[in-house]
Amino acid sequence: MATPEVPRATTRATSPATTRGPREVAAIGEAAALGPLRLVGVAVHAAGTTEEAREAWALLQGSGLVVLTSAAAEALGEARVAAGAPLSVVVPS
Repeated sequence: MATPEVPRATTRATSPATTRGPREVAAIGEAAALGPLRLVGVAVHAAGTTEEAREAWALLQGSGLVVLTSAAAEALGEARVAAGAPLSVVVPS
């Protein structure tokens, strides 16, 4: 009796910073607070001002999850909960 051949899993290397999709996790906020998230593949967008946070948010539409610092969440205001906005979570500071 022959052993059936099992298909091998394939992986595709992608860069979180260049690929935006429903599985991507990104982060917006102060670089010092979010920098370690890069180690696990999170696309970190440093934002020290309200304008930088809003620009990063606009780039991340279509992402699966966006992690925000408290300051970034405050800068985005109601845009975080608008129809079609990505799921977001605020990390405590």
